[in-house]
Amino acid sequence: KVSPAPVKSSACATASPDQHMETSHASEKARLTATVHPQATGEQPLEGVRRMLQPLLVVFVALLFPLRAMLLLSVTVLSLLIAPLVTLGLPPNTQLTGARRAIFVVSHKLIARTAMIACGVWPGLCTVHGTLDPNAPVTVFGPHVGLLDALFWLQYCAPRPVLLETYAKLPALSSIVRACNGLAVPVPSSTTLGKREDDQATAGEAKKERAKAATGAIRAAILEHKRTFVPGQMPIMLLPEGITHNGLSMLKFFPGSFEGGSPVQPVVFSYPFKYINSHSFLADTGTHLFRMLCSPFTSLTVTILPIYQPSEDEKADATLFAENVRKVMASELGLPLSHYGAKELREEFKAAALASRAKA
Repeated sequence: KVSPAPVKSSACATASPDQHMETSHASEKARLTATVHPQATGEQPLEGVRRMLQPLLVVFVALLFPLRAMLLLSVTVLSLLIAPLVTLGLPPNTQLTGARRAIFVVSHKLIARTAMIACGVWPGLCTVHGTLDPNAPVTVFGPHVGLLDALFWLQYCAPRPVLLETYAKLPALSSIVRACNGLAVPVPSSTTLGKREDDQATAGEAKKERAKAATGAIRAAILEHKRTFVPGQMPIMLLPEGITHNGLSMLKFFPGSFEGGSPVQPVVFSYPFKYINSHSFLADTGTHLFRMLCSPFTSLTVTILPIYQPSEDEKADATLFAENVRKVMASELGLPLSHYGAKELREEFKAAALASRAKA
């Protein structure tokens, strides 16, 4: 293992090793049943005094919601103004460095932390254990629950995201992705695939081919980043689960993040809750934002684990590598290993949608 060294400061509080050993939320989550579906909220009903105080909570939320919504809207507009300015005149495929990068990082440290406050992560409710290792080309994190994950990383160090070029070119995201030195992966076209949807494949088959080609393109881009990585550069940030869920288990990992045999640095997120799960993206974007803005408070603990050096067997088998890292991350939080993965969840969504249409 390589001794980790601090690379960035954070607006969230940094915990000491003693505090880290005394983390209490892991044991509480371990008591939660492992049979909770990844897309269920996992909320328990209010009881006792809390139930009696529920009307006061509703009044509190009603008064706070418009203020939070305005705050979130304001910092979003500010971000959309700053990002284009710092990337103005920057040649294509050129990384943001120097004063441009410094302006973006400093401004978005404040912007993202303010957005977190608007979503209920009040000062003192975000704690970070550990530091990023400058020798790690890839950082993998989980469980992936929703928007707050991205806001944390933006205020912590603005790492490099990896996404398809289609999304990187969206008007609201393009400048921010460029400012973060995002790794935008070109989307394979139908010509590249050598197929035409109208005469050589059904629409469903063509869609599967495009998805398969896109996955291959992302894997190739990740491998190229690992090959050319120089210690001290900003790592790419990967979500090996590939889908959001309630955070009560660790979903199966896609092996693409672990190909090539390079070390990775695992990072685990914990949002301890019992009665209100406002942080998980379990429905649509509007519902997700509404629940966060209505939440009285949300607590976040981020633990940056030591860099994981793969064994020779893991270097030769990305699936084995991914599974062993998943076990380490789940163990850190005291979470069960889910038999679900993004593929299984999407198949469930599809089956449920078909059943709903059939009933209609």
